[in-house]
Amino acid sequence: MTQGTLAKMTNLSRSHIAAIEADAYNPSLLTLQSIAEVLRVPVSALIDETFLNLNENINMSSDLLEVIKGFNNLDFNSRQRLLGYLDGLLETSNAKK
Repeated sequence: MTQGTLAKMTNLSRSHIAAIEADAYNPSLLTLQSIAEVLRVPVSALIDETFLNLNENINMSSDLLEVIKGFNNLDFNSRQRLLGYLDGLLETSNAKK
């Protein structure tokens, strides 16, 4: 699949897709979910293994890994609700800074 095709199917720009591919941009959870749905893969398949605690500079707890696994077992609507809730929490947290 080309970047252009993926961009159209996810309502993102081709340059946005290219930046994510080049690790020049960290996508939001909603963006990852959208891409995963189009590619028909779990979100975890889009996350680099080094992000998932294989790099000694990252200390991700086993609890967080379980959350990621649980997320992948949710149906689409539940994932969307959870991602919306998380985005709201992040916005609230950033507004307090």
